[in-house]
Amino acid sequence: MATAAFPSRIRLLEVDPDLGLFLSDEELSEARRAVVASLLAVGGEKDVLDARLQEHHAFAALLIDGMVLEQVQVGDQVGMRLLGPGDVVSRRGGDPSILVAESSVRAAPGTHLALLGVDFLLAIRHWPGLVTGLELRNVQQAERLTTQLVICQLPRVDQRVLAVMWLLAESWGRVTPAGATLPLRLTHDALGALIGARRPTVAVALRDLAERGAIIRQDQGWLLLEAPPGATRPVERFRRPSLIDDRESRGLDPAAPARAPDGGAPNFILLTERLAELRVRYETDRVRFDERLRTVAANREQCQETRVRVSNERLSRSRSRPS
Repeated sequence: MATAAFPSRIRLLEVDPDLGLFLSDEELSEARRAVVASLLAVGGEKDVLDARLQEHHAFAALLIDGMVLEQVQVGDQVGMRLLGPGDVVSRRGGDPSILVAESSVRAAPGTHLALLGVDFLLAIRHWPGLVTGLELRNVQQAERLTTQLVICQLPRVDQRVLAVMWLLAESWGRVTPAGATLPLRLTHDALGALIGARRPTVAVALRDLAERGAIIRQDQGWLLLEAPPGATRPVERFRRPSLIDDRESRGLDPAAPARAPDGGAPNFILLTERLAELRVRYETDRVRFDERLRTVAANREQCQETRVRVSNERLSRSRSRPS
């Protein structure tokens, strides 16, 4: 996707209104027009984010779209943290721990960052509430990372896989009547790094979850049908977070509702939810059909065994008769 569709400068509070959560209505109206940030396109290269931020004199950046993967290796174990739209990407604080064998940061292709530098520091002088909004974002990221660490301690790998999928869906998914969608195509290696498990174990866990109908793989990610382990409230009451989607349908605002190209958002959403329901029905019917095929095959094999046994008994009786 061409980066030319993105302006070099954006109005930060129009792209991410929640950053002004602690501003008054009057302050927000003024800041929405005045607070601007440079947009930086990154992706594909490894360990360049810190240098790019330093090059543009930015102390941090707001992730507008795409993903950033932070990977750390201690001994033979690899761990990963995933950052998505709305998260703050900060410059590194110094040398890593002596326990860290290797660490890397990689942005997915097509990732865009709003640079937080001198312009943002000047804006803070006029609207100090922006600092609180930015700090709240850091707290939310820390809470998500803490939850991920606890997920890594769940006893079964299938529990960890389902739990981390729900954790990511709470930030970048959508709750629909058919289930919760997670529009992230994560490899087995990435899932293993997120939950502290090996790739073969993750593959077995995903197969078990799919067979029991807890998750369904979709073209752009996953559909979650089973509540996460230890959920403290009904799934239907989860916050409806924003969906990671392409820029044509969502524009620059990661919190904007999904809309059809002609503006028919309600019909488009209903169509998407209906499609999800049909996929669930298809998967259920497919499993039921496979079970019936296995039953028919077992009956056919049993009938064949019975024919062979009856034929052998007849042959044995005919041979035992006196001539």
